Amino acid sequence: MPTDQFSRPVVTVSKVMAIRIGDASLVACVRHAVREALRAWDLSELADTVVLVASELVGNALRHGKTTEIPVRLTIDGPDVVLEVADDSDVEPSVEAAGAEDEDGRGLLLVAALADAWGSEPRDGGGKLVWARFAADVDGAT
Repeated sequence: MPTDQFSRPVVTVSKVMAIRIGDASLVACVRHAVREALRAWDLSELADTVVLVASELVGNALRHGKTTEIPVRLTIDGPDVVLEVADDSDVEPSVEAAGAEDEDGRGLLLVAALADAWGSEPRDGGGKLVWARFAADVDGAT
C-alpha cells in the first residue's frame, strides 16, 4: 500500500482536508480551515472540540519541531474524524502534570480529555505523526 508524507498507508476516503502551514501566525488559519471542513461535512457539532485539539497539536509541533512547515490533515475514517499533525521532532509526546505556576504543559492533557483516542508514531525519515480520533455520526459518508 502506498504511503505519503505522514508515513502511514494512504487510505482512500471521501472527504479530506490537508493544509501545510508555514509559521505560527497561520495557526488561526488552521482553526478556521478545520471548522469550515467540519461544517462542510455536516459535522459542526465536533467543531469546537476538534479546533481546540488542532490548535494544541499544531502549537506543539511549532514549539518542539525544528521547522515551521507543519502538515495538517483532517479525514473521515469510517465512523470517525481523524486529525493528523506531522512534525520533524523525534521526541514522542507525553502527558505530564504541569505545576500550578507553569504557563504551559497542559495541552496534551486537553487532547487526552477531548479526543476519543490519540497517539503518535514515528515517520520514515524522522519526525513523528501525532493523531487524534473523534467519534462522529458519519453513517453513509462516501
